[in-house]
Amino acid sequence: MDLNGVLEKKIKLELNLKKKALLDLSEEIKKIVVKFENSFEDVFVLNDYLKIKYEDRRSNVYVKDDYFRQCAYLLINIAKDEIEDFDEIVSIDDVENKLSHELHGLSNIQIKEKNYGIDPRQEFIAHCSNMQAWVENDYNTQILHRTIAFPLLKKLVEVGDPKAKRAYKEELAHRLESNELNVVLFFIDNKYLKDLNQEELEIIINNMKPGICKVLISEYAKYLKFPYNFNRKKLALEIEPSAVFLTSYERNKFTYNDYKKAFTLRFLSKFSRTLHDSLVDFGLTWNQQKVVFRKSSILNAIDYFSNREAVKVEIPRGKGPLKLSVKEENLAIYIYPKLMY
Repeated sequence: MDLNGVLEKKIKLELNLKKKALLDLSEEIKKIVVKFENSFEDVFVLNDYLKIKYEDRRSNVYVKDDYFRQCAYLLINIAKDEIEDFDEIVSIDDVENKLSHELHGLSNIQIKEKNYGIDPRQEFIAHCSNMQAWVENDYNTQILHRTIAFPLLKKLVEVGDPKAKRAYKEELAHRLESNELNVVLFFIDNKYLKDLNQEELEIIINNMKPGICKVLISEYAKYLKFPYNFNRKKLALEIEPSAVFLTSYERNKFTYNDYKKAFTLRFLSKFSRTLHDSLVDFGLTWNQQKVVFRKSSILNAIDYFSNREAVKVEIPRGKGPLKLSVKEENLAIYIYPKLMY
């Protein structure tokens, strides 16, 4: 008797049986998933004030039975080598610069299904899950994108939701104190700060960490309007027109990055000389012209830093801006040069 042949047949038979059992189990799981998805009604009630309706294959938000808006789709696409970049993310808004916006505002259902494999019913279930987490966490605006969280929270306040009334100003304060530039700009642009009185603003400003956000809110509190000298293109406050810009260390629109090794500001005289008592010369030239910086611009700029001893200076290689910064304060100042023959 061929024992090897019998053993081989027995092994094949057992493998086929196991394969069939796994396939049967897979089919059962699929049925359970489909049953779960179909168990969702076309209306998902979150509380007495808020619900989501599945209408015409879209997910729509309703407040007290009145249509509010369609749910937006915002996808986080994280590459394996970028996972560590998300370790300290505290909100959806905080991670915004790393988000894929391909699906945000994409209303064509056919394109979503064909190009991205997104089933509208599954998307509805996902929106219900996200909104339920938001409600169960006392309207924590870090869970949803600011463009849906705050308009919806304010609307809930208007219709008399007591939990929303308690949460609204607390969320405004908490998000301002988190020093997220995109959130601060959103609040100012959409006039949310008008819902805070002067005393409340002052308390929030005192609780904020040093940085461009605190400067912007402080400027707003003085005049109760958006600073006229904020340059949106550069995401920076123009301290001196077209010459000195105050901005976030991490998030700004300055593309110049060709700098020499940084040194501490107190050693400024070691790396430069003063011309005519008013210009600082680092020995830079551009097109046979001397590149210099106003001494007054440098001295005035350091007043914006809380820890002046920690201010670092980076000299450009050529006709670029001088950079002063304190990374821990998330603050940077770019000073553009003058040219001398």
